Amino acid sequence: MNRRDFIKCSAFGAAGTLGLLPRSGWSAEGDSVPAAMPTYLKGYEALYAQDPRKAAVQWFMAAKYGLFMHYGVYSQLADGEWVQFRKQIRVKEYEKLKDTFNPVKFDADAITEVALAAGMKYITLTTRHHDSFCLWDTKQTDFKSTNSPAKRDLVAELTAQCQRKGLGMCYYYSYGRDWRHQDSVFDLKVARPAYNPPDPWYHTGADYDMSRYVAYVNAQITELLTAYGPVAAIWFDAPPEAAAHQDIFKPQETYDLIHRLQPQCLVSAKWGITGTEDFNAPEHGQFLTNKAAMVAARKRGVPLEICETLSGGWGYKKGMETKNKGLKGLREMLAFSAQFEANLLLNLAPLPDGSLIPIDVEVLKQMGEELKAKGFPLTLLEQHRARIAGKILGQPS
Repeated sequence: MNRRDFIKCSAFGAAGTLGLLPRSGWSAEGDSVPAAMPTYLKGYEALYAQDPRKAAVQWFMAAKYGLFMHYGVYSQLADGEWVQFRKQIRVKEYEKLKDTFNPVKFDADAITEVALAAGMKYITLTTRHHDSFCLWDTKQTDFKSTNSPAKRDLVAELTAQCQRKGLGMCYYYSYGRDWRHQDSVFDLKVARPAYNPPDPWYHTGADYDMSRYVAYVNAQITELLTAYGPVAAIWFDAPPEAAAHQDIFKPQETYDLIHRLQPQCLVSAKWGITGTEDFNAPEHGQFLTNKAAMVAARKRGVPLEICETLSGGWGYKKGMETKNKGLKGLREMLAFSAQFEANLLLNLAPLPDGSLIPIDVEVLKQMGEELKAKGFPLTLLEQHRARIAGKILGQPS
C-alpha cells in the first residue's frame, strides 16, 4: 500500500473508530451526535458534552488564525479561479481540464505541518469552486478529482491529517454560483459566464428546474458531512443576491441539515444570507464595505473572520511564486484582524502540481516563530486593559 492510500484508509479507519461514519451512527438524516469529541475541540470537553455547537463557537473565537487554500483544475491555467468566467470558456471545453489534473505534489501531511508551524488552528479548503470541479469522490457528478489522472480524494487526505493533528477542517463550498450545473441559478450577473451565443449545455425553458440544483447542493453537503468524520465548518461562498432568493435556495433548510448531520459544525456565508449563520467571513474589501454591520454583529457576539491573501490573489496566477506581501504584510493583516476581534483566514494558492509556493511557506514559518515568541497582536479591548493595568501598577501607559 502506498503512502497516499494509507492516508485515505486512515481517514476512514479513524472516523469509523470514533463512530463518525453513517454505519457507526450518523445517518443521512443526521439524527445522532458523534460518539467521540473531534480532536480540534480538545480542551472543550465539558462544554462539548452539553452543547457541541457552543463549544465549537468558543473554539473558533479563540482560534484566531486559519489557512485558506484555493485549488482546482483552474490552477493549471495559471490565471486565477475565475478564468472560466472571465475568458468565457465553454463548458465542454473547460471540462477537458479534468483529463490533465494530476496534483502529484499535493501533500496533506506537509500542508498540515506548515499550518501548525504557522500557529494556525484550522484549514479551509475549496472542496468545489464556482467551476463546480469537486476535490472529493462525490456521487453527484463525474467532474471530480477521483475521475482525473490523479484518481485522488484530496478532501479525504487533508481531513485525515487535520483529524490526526488536532486542526479544524473546514469545507469551502460555492453556493448559488455554479458554472457547470445545468439547472443552476441563471438570473444573477455572476451565476454563469456571458456566453454569446448561449451555451447549449444549460437547461432552458420547460427543461429548466432550479430545484434540481438545490437538491444537488444538499446531496453534496450530506456527502461531505457523512463520509470523512468531524468537520469544523461549512464555508459557503454565496453571492449577496442569494439573500433575495431565499424562497428558491431555502438556505435555512440547508443550515438545519448541516447542524443535524454534525451538531458542532459551524456555518458561514461570508457576510450572511439569513442572519442565522454561526460566523461572518467577509473578504477584506467586503469587510470594509460592510464594516458597520460586521462590527455591530461582532458586538452582539457573532464571531468574525476576515479573509486575506498572502500573494494578492486566491487561485494560482503566474508570477505568484516570486512575490508575496512578506512578513511585514502578514503582521499587518494579523493586527488588522485583531482590531475587530476577528480571525484571519489567510489564503495560499497552491501551484498546479498541488505544492505550496516555497516563499509563502517561508513567510508562514517566520510568522509562526514570531507568534510563538511574542503572541498574537492584542485586540483593542486587550490594549485598553493593558493600559489600565499599566496605570494601576504605576507603569507608563
